[in-house]
Amino acid sequence: MGLKVEPAYVGQTGYLHPVELDRNLLEGLFQRSGGVRYGDLAISQGVGTRAIAIAPGRYFILGQENAQQGGYFVWSDAIETFLLAAAVGNPRIDTLLVRVIDDQYGSISGAPRAEFAVVQGVASGSPTARPDSDFNVGGSFYIPGGWARLGDVRVNTADTGSIPVGQITTKNRYVRPPNGYVLCSSTDRPSDPVLGDRIHETDTGFRRMWTGSAWQQCEPWRTAVFLSSTTASVTVSSIPTSLKTVKLTCTVRQDNASVYQDLMLRIGGDTGANYRYGGNYMQDTALGGFNAIAQTSGRVGFVCGTSVTATQFTTAEVLFEGWNTTSMLTALVRSGFTGTIGGHMLTWNGVLTYHGSNSRTSITIFPLAGSFIANSQFVVEGWE
Repeated sequence: MGLKVEPAYVGQTGYLHPVELDRNLLEGLFQRSGGVRYGDLAISQGVGTRAIAIAPGRYFILGQENAQQGGYFVWSDAIETFLLAAAVGNPRIDTLLVRVIDDQYGSISGAPRAEFAVVQGVASGSPTARPDSDFNVGGSFYIPGGWARLGDVRVNTADTGSIPVGQITTKNRYVRPPNGYVLCSSTDRPSDPVLGDRIHETDTGFRRMWTGSAWQQCEPWRTAVFLSSTTASVTVSSIPTSLKTVKLTCTVRQDNASVYQDLMLRIGGDTGANYRYGGNYMQDTALGGFNAIAQTSGRVGFVCGTSVTATQFTTAEVLFEGWNTTSMLTALVRSGFTGTIGGHMLTWNGVLTYHGSNSRTSITIFPLAGSFIANSQFVVEGWE
């Protein structure tokens, strides 16, 4: 069947409004099976013996019968709980589906409807989830209409209470809105991408675009900390070790009664003598320099204190290259501020190297004396 339009949409007499028209309109909007908003029909631990719960939400389900079928929109306005059958002899993995059962495409039991369905897996010492082929046309659990897998749940022989969270594997996907981001995890990216598709990985924070052959990072990975109260040090954690370039940018001030204090940094919480740094600075018109080896933290500039007007904050930037390697880590650093005490202006440019082996998943930054005050802010971003 080629190009098609129905009279209901072109104003002709004798209106014709088949269900396929609306179903194909939905497919054009949503493009793939999935939840409409994050958390729609998400599976979680339930209350009761081997209980799982399904959150309320809206879901789009592509039909599985032919290219003209389009898709179905379903919704649930309440939490639904299922009690899974006991595992006998060996564990098994049950699959939770959301289905639309449609007698337009074959014989069904009961009336056409939408429903949640638990399909038991096969008991085994090393159980696996049922494949999609079991639910498609010709499969042993095929029912005419459409379906989507919400998740797989392992049931162990010892399970007598609620199903533990660690035994629930969410397979919930999200629709592909035009020019929007598909929400997914890093291990459950869309299996049917088209050129230009974009995803937001909920477990890593990465945003990527499909180039035709790979999911390429299209925006910097980013996290930020904004202080609302006095804090001695700030640690930015969960930095992906896959990043090649990492940049820390901060705007800071400390409460020590001085014009400035050194601004210090550590990688992965390492307090060993694994840091070297050096640089040049200019204070007003005077030039200076310094270097240090075998330090327990790295100097990345200055942070102004209470002897400088209260509205003055220091800006600092630390740029790491080779974050994802195990070799020596090098960073270019710079910082500066201007003050009103004696017309002070202080700028600093230098280099920092880290020689330790701690996991590069965090950055800790702190003033050598005093604490950061409220409204200090820290941003870390990076590229793979």
